[in-house]
Amino acid sequence: MFKRLPIGYARDAVGKIVFCPDRRICEAIQLAFVKFRELWSVRHTFQWFRDHEVELPANPIQGTRLVWKIPSQSLIRDILRNPFYAGAYVWGRRPVTTLLVHGRLEKRQSAVRPAEECRVFIRDHHAGYIDWATYEENRRIMRRNSVNREGDESMAAIRAGQGLLVGLLRCGHCGSYLT
Repeated sequence: MFKRLPIGYARDAVGKIVFCPDRRICEAIQLAFVKFRELWSVRHTFQWFRDHEVELPANPIQGTRLVWKIPSQSLIRDILRNPFYAGAYVWGRRPVTTLLVHGRLEKRQSAVRPAEECRVFIRDHHAGYIDWATYEENRRIMRRNSVNREGDESMAAIRAGQGLLVGLLRCGHCGSYLT
């Protein structure tokens, strides 16, 4: 059983997961995905919402009403990363391990796992705002944009080094490229 459904989903009379009956909520969530595909960056998507003062629904604390607010960058990222919006039910994305430390039990959460590696992964479990292929492509785009990611897949901006402006600057006297 779900503790709480993500923003944009509700249960119908028989308990089936459906899109939220409030069209404004559904359109706002859909807009986050549309703007990300248009701008190709979580940060640019966040900036668009902020600059245009477009509010998104924020999940309230249990028992309180839904809140509309200018989204934070983390809210945009959380919506885009959540496999539930692609129609998948996932459980165990952040497994908890219990360790005995200095005679006391401590619970520690591990890093977020990809949906496919989770303990429970059911694709096409319910209607999604995007399809699974779009979700995977969005994940690849976010991974490529990450400055913390290692390997060839990262396409982050060059931060320092000899090659910072190679091919961009020309000599003011002769016009040849500086190397």
